[in-house]
Amino acid sequence: MSYRGDVGGDFSEDAPRPPVPGEEGREGGLFSGKTASHWSESLPATKRRTDADLGFEPEGSVSPGGPCEPWAETLLALLDDRDGTALFLHFLRTLGCSALLEFWFACSGFRKVPEDAKERRLKLAKAMYRCYLCDGVVSRRITAETRCGVRDGIRQLRLDSSLFAQAHAQVQAVLQDGLFPLFLRSDLYLKHTQTVEQLPGSRLPGYQTTPSQGEELEKETHPPHNAANQKRAGDQEC
Repeated sequence: MSYRGDVGGDFSEDAPRPPVPGEEGREGGLFSGKTASHWSESLPATKRRTDADLGFEPEGSVSPGGPCEPWAETLLALLDDRDGTALFLHFLRTLGCSALLEFWFACSGFRKVPEDAKERRLKLAKAMYRCYLCDGVVSRRITAETRCGVRDGIRQLRLDSSLFAQAHAQVQAVLQDGLFPLFLRSDLYLKHTQTVEQLPGSRLPGYQTTPSQGEELEKETHPPHNAANQKRAGDQEC
């Protein structure tokens, strides 16, 4: 069996994107062109409050005496928790940059595809490149060198687990250093902690849980037929 490595020929702008982890068939999760500087400036709900109001230290770390979810201690702890991931994804959607988290999980899923399943790896790698790295918020948060490295790796059929490693790390840094602290200072997280404190075991309305990271990585990724690669209303270019 032979595999095609022609990236440019197969990555058409009209092709559908891969599904969001745990959200096959759901609308949303496409690209936004907002830059990191715009995310904090465009949301009055996430502006800085006093430490007493928020229950957080100035650096964005959780105060020992304040309300806190166990998964709020680190980004990776959050991403390993079903409810934490769902709330963080909901927050990112309000900023128009949920594609960053989608791509992070897609990279994790790619590593779980057996290396001898070359056809599956090629199909998934092409879909990820087309839908996240050709244009949109993810492509603007990684270096040109990294993006070109992924493209060349697909063309040359170098589909090992390191193909998206640099892009994965760079997107994780954006989430860790910028968006995760912003999330911990947001009204959404504050409201969540207050709700949990008052009603243990409760969940905020308006967002849905997603599969845990371990569950998602075992799933096959297929582009949905009903979700064309179009930007959502409200998404903006940089």
